Amino acid sequence: MSNLKNTNNSLYTDALRNISYRIIGEVNNDKGIIDTYACINAAKEIEDISINLEKNGLGLDNYTLQFYPNPNKITFKFGFKNNSYSAILLALMKSREVPLSRTRLATITNCGAESISVYICNIRKIMKKFGFENIIHVGYGVGYFISSDDCEKILAFVNDSMAPAQPAA
Repeated sequence: MSNLKNTNNSLYTDALRNISYRIIGEVNNDKGIIDTYACINAAKEIEDISINLEKNGLGLDNYTLQFYPNPNKITFKFGFKNNSYSAILLALMKSREVPLSRTRLATITNCGAESISVYICNIRKIMKKFGFENIIHVGYGVGYFISSDDCEKILAFVNDSMAPAQPAA
């Protein structure tokens, strides 16, 4: 497993280095004009690298998945309407303080990017009923995130067999 991790990190590092050189080239070109289209494409490639690593089981989730509950358990505990709510919450918990954009959340959870903000709003409302206020934070222009402390609280609640599956009255 450590060889796979080292290979993964090396491939990831090499790919990021190549993309960063392209961005630097676009910013420091001879004409003094920044090619924003090329920079945006490079940023998209960086995001795609991380997504592809996760889809192929080579991301950090290999080392953390065992600590996170099944989405069905989260759906049951909070009474979510469907597993999309749980998938979004779980993705935010796994990223721990690293903001995830709507596009990234949509890709990870197979939801529409336009509907992510609605899901986030509904998750906040539902979790507030269970005493979890201000759990999901917004990094404006960056994305949504959950702090490590809040993540631990959610995990403790979900994994506690004695915690009520319905909100307190």
